[in-house]
Amino acid sequence: MKKLGGMIYSPDHPLSQLCQIMKAVLREGKGSYDVFLEIEIRARPGAKREEILLREGVLYLATHARAIEGEANSSLTKILAKVLGIAPTHCALIRGEKSKNKVFRIGLKEKARHDPAKVGQILLDLKVGNLAK
Repeated sequence: MKKLGGMIYSPDHPLSQLCQIMKAVLREGKGSYDVFLEIEIRARPGAKREEILLREGVLYLATHARAIEGEANSSLTKILAKVLGIAPTHCALIRGEKSKNKVFRIGLKEKARHDPAKVGQILLDLKVGNLAK
């Protein structure tokens, strides 16, 4: 069991399961967040369609935006937030600003719109396919 942000995450908690199948790490929360989920993604800027794919433990995010002056990074943040059902202000790019391999930090708080169990379950339920619009 993991104790983060005053919460104990058992092995059957969606976030604990997520960290076992994907490149994701739980970190102690700060400020108004109970816990941070740091998730590694592989970006596909300039794609024909926006989509999110989970393949072999790697989360792929495709966007129409080109990798020019941070347009793709901004678009990827919005896509990730939309899929997770949270505000884009809860997602931050922390590594990989000029790389296809990126790490996003997602701030989560129990009993809020950005609840860890809800977000973890959304990511666990991801199937290979198009991003629902």
